[in-house]
Amino acid sequence: KLKIGDLVVGGAFKTLLDASSRDVLSVAPFLTLPTGAHDDASSLNVGEKRWKLLIQGVYVKHFGPEWAADGAVDVTWYGRRDSAGTAGTTLSTAPRTEAQAHLRYNWSPATALSVGIGQIQGAENTQGGVRQGDALRTTYGRLTWSQFVSPTTQVQLQLGRDLSVRSGVAESNRLNLRVMKIF
Repeated sequence: KLKIGDLVVGGAFKTLLDASSRDVLSVAPFLTLPTGAHDDASSLNVGEKRWKLLIQGVYVKHFGPEWAADGAVDVTWYGRRDSAGTAGTTLSTAPRTEAQAHLRYNWSPATALSVGIGQIQGAENTQGGVRQGDALRTTYGRLTWSQFVSPTTQVQLQLGRDLSVRSGVAESNRLNLRVMKIF
């Protein structure tokens, strides 16, 4: 049976702070609409049955033509979900924050290598008025290689792992392969 997840709408607003240095500031809001399939009796769902708002801020500081520092902060706010779980209680979630910092070396105009660290925290759930004690606090490291294979297509390979985890499953190894097409 085909089930569709929640619809996410949003986009980035980007401004060039200094043309000579190419420093950039970006703000990106994303709104998740509760449109996906959800069944409170099921432990696995593609929809959350609540609204979410994520706002991401990014600052890129260039140190000459090859080196740059990328910093990003995300904050996610969650809507309350009435009638959650089999008991039908109210579920609320505290805001979740994520901060990342990357040092990037631009090997060529088409190739970059970066090393980064990040942390996720917050998002403690309260169900039926009872705090669940499940707030996240995860610190992770990443190594990323990206390559433009054409003027409008980028391939990115990222290796990483969690360095410290409190509440949640630790990733001992991560491998991401991303392909981006610019329209």
